[in-house]
Amino acid sequence: MRPADSSKRYRAVLLDLFGTLVFSRAEPLVREKEPSRARRFLVEALAAELPGISYEAFLGALRSASEEIEEEKVYSLREVSSIERFGRALALLGHDDRSKARRLAEAHMAGLLEVVELPAEHREVVRLLSRRGRVGLVSNFDHGPTARRILEEGGVAGFLEPVVVSDEVGWRKPSPTIFEAALRSLGLRPDEVLFVGDSPLEDIHGARQMGMDAVWLDSTGRLYPGDLLPPTYVFRSLPEAFEELGDRVF
Repeated sequence: MRPADSSKRYRAVLLDLFGTLVFSRAEPLVREKEPSRARRFLVEALAAELPGISYEAFLGALRSASEEIEEEKVYSLREVSSIERFGRALALLGHDDRSKARRLAEAHMAGLLEVVELPAEHREVVRLLSRRGRVGLVSNFDHGPTARRILEEGGVAGFLEPVVVSDEVGWRKPSPTIFEAALRSLGLRPDEVLFVGDSPLEDIHGARQMGMDAVWLDSTGRLYPGDLLPPTYVFRSLPEAFEELGDRVF
């Protein structure tokens, strides 16, 4: 998909994190039936913090808390931190202890770091783009320190500015607030910035309602929802997108 104005140039690129720049090799925690190898940190932390609570009981409480939080997010677009999510799960089990919730959330994030992959070709895209212009990131993620560590361990932290994480600003895409934070940092108008992401609602609709052009990364040929603002471009992968866009970027 190409825009009518092929002469347009962008002064900055903003990337989504999960599903765009990095990928997870494991199912989300609340969907797992058995604890994977990546959950060993959480299993060990739970045994140390709450020896009377089984992993299965904790996971059930976490699922209940997560379902409630997901409903809240849909209507409010406010982020709920990972620590708050674990805290609500503990409260359901009769343990209202934020310190324990923080340690359990951090143990979960330690496991997540083991299953997150930043492909070498994505690292190269970011590196090459940063040589030519400004590249930033806007992510819906409920633990800011882990998002930043993913970028550091992936070797791209030094190339991305700004890095805007929902946990740190309190708002989630498609809320205008989180996009506005990135645009303020760039000091650019929305029409000067290209957003790249994989979520039709959070990334594409969110960016387009702000006045940004948007690349939808669709690796499987999905049907784009007709009730959302459409993407400006559609590509199958991050490397393909910037190979095809060429000098329209910077």
